[in-house]
Amino acid sequence: MANGQGSPAGLLNPVIDFLRHLGLMGKLADAKRFPACVWLWDRDHLREFLRVLMSCDGTVYSMRGYPRIEFAVASQGLAEDIHHAFVRFGIVAKLWKKKDRCWRVEITEPQSVERYQQEIGWIGEKARRFKRFAEPRRSHLGMLPRQIWHELRAATQSRGLTLTELAVRAGEKGAGERGFNPHVSRGLPPGRLANYADVLGDRRLSQLSSDQIYWDEVISITPTGEHQVYDLTVPETSNFIAQDILVHNTSLVLNISLHAALEGKKSIAIFSLEMSKEQLTERLLTEQAQIDAQRMHRGLLSEAEFDRVSNALGPLGEAAIYIDDTPVMDELTLQLKARQAKLRHNVDLIVVDYLQLMHGRSRGDDNRVQEVSAISRALKGLARELRVPVIAISQLSRAPEQRPDKRPILSDLRESGALEQDSDVVMFLFRPEYYKSDEKPGVAEVILAKHRNGPTGTIELKFRRDHTRFYNLETRRPEPGTE
Repeated sequence: MANGQGSPAGLLNPVIDFLRHLGLMGKLADAKRFPACVWLWDRDHLREFLRVLMSCDGTVYSMRGYPRIEFAVASQGLAEDIHHAFVRFGIVAKLWKKKDRCWRVEITEPQSVERYQQEIGWIGEKARRFKRFAEPRRSHLGMLPRQIWHELRAATQSRGLTLTELAVRAGEKGAGERGFNPHVSRGLPPGRLANYADVLGDRRLSQLSSDQIYWDEVISITPTGEHQVYDLTVPETSNFIAQDILVHNTSLVLNISLHAALEGKKSIAIFSLEMSKEQLTERLLTEQAQIDAQRMHRGLLSEAEFDRVSNALGPLGEAAIYIDDTPVMDELTLQLKARQAKLRHNVDLIVVDYLQLMHGRSRGDDNRVQEVSAISRALKGLARELRVPVIAISQLSRAPEQRPDKRPILSDLRESGALEQDSDVVMFLFRPEYYKSDEKPGVAEVILAKHRNGPTGTIELKFRRDHTRFYNLETRRPEPGTE
């Protein structure tokens, strides 16, 4: 005997019970959104969720022989959620309002269509439908704005070349023919700029052409009010390195880890909440091989560079470096994983990158300051329990940007005095040339702002941007009698 809800009499349908638990039961179509728990899932669970949702309510069809993926819904919030979820997989989609109570999310950019198929995919007939479409085509999406031509022309002229000569050297199709037009009034595809940058040997243009950057025009900004943004907050640990973006703090910590593993024969556990294990492995390889990271990422290595990569693979393969790239983690999960790493691999050093992405276990009325303090105490306790140093990368407040001297100080630590209190060592990374290009070029300062068991001070290192690696700074002793 079943009741009207499709379950045996007297029993609640588990699906209905689950929807009520999530607060979604009885919602009208235009009020639906992702359950809050979805944003805490790991990549695999989010992928499965999107695959089922798109297979049920999304579609893929051919437009002039090319695949087009769409999701249409009455709820603006649900459309925004799926649009944001695609971004987590590097999928570029367009969100727009077709008419009242009709929002669409479209994937038409060829690389994003292919990435959707590889990363998410379909269930049932739609998976078979996709294979019938033509090969991906070229796209005008993601191009650098046409203003980049001014910088490219200046770099080209500084080397005594014309744009046509540059195109010929870059192997561009048709560049050697009469009447070649580089189309400087249009946007510039990143791939073309990357080829030009290689010919010119221009590091800045090479960085701008990175496939890790997607160029798009900002057409509107919608205020959403004031909200607490957890992506910008600063938890802590026993020891940590702090600074804002572009000073390469991850590179410094990877240098430390690599040296400890290869030279000291130590076992290292790296918990990366930001970068994938594949990205970290690539960075470790470029650091060990001492080659240009951008050239390796784009597969443009010379034969000599390939030899250096091959020579670096041996030591790296033997290094006891263990990477966990779980993107969402609280302090209890990290403690559990760290204990397991200590038990299985007898780790000698734990690295956390980076703590803004950690979250505490909410106690209901806790604010972010209390949450950060709890994380700090938990990781301090973990270091003492396992008797291993813990290095955690963090960021700072924006206070240094407001001072004439941009060097960070302890009061720049954000949100909680527990960060400084629980730390045995606090190190800040500072690159003078980031603010003044002619001030100490290629030099990075490691500022020991706190050292519980030793002196404080500043240590200067040589930084190679192309290798993303730090080196000891060479100094020469003065000749006798010249002091």
